[in-house]
Amino acid sequence: MGGFVAADKVEPLAYDFTTAPGYTPEWPGAGVVPEPTAEALAAFLEGVNDYRKAITASADDPTAAAQFAGTAAFDKVRQLVTAVTGGDPSAEQIAALPPRYLSAFAAWLLRELGGTDPKG
Repeated sequence: MGGFVAADKVEPLAYDFTTAPGYTPEWPGAGVVPEPTAEALAAFLEGVNDYRKAITASADDPTAAAQFAGTAAFDKVRQLVTAVTGGDPSAEQIAALPPRYLSAFAAWLLRELGGTDPKG
């Protein structure tokens, strides 16, 4: 059948951390991120864009770079992910993720939600 078939183009935002090495119950288990509202999606994409601009600017500005020292960068990513996931996984579960898992989850969400893939 020709035309647009939603199920072929838009899959549920299903995640599963239970098979990850080092999995602990504090992390998200398995579930489906609720479909974000237009407002939540726009805020997420705008926040990612602002984050990227700040990272780029910090490369040439030591003062700006200090904003992303230590855990500040991951705190911003956690905020963006928590806001767009609508509580599934919870803010506490997202906060418990190790940085690499958080980064991978955020990149996956960005790809799935129509943003550009940070890896090209």
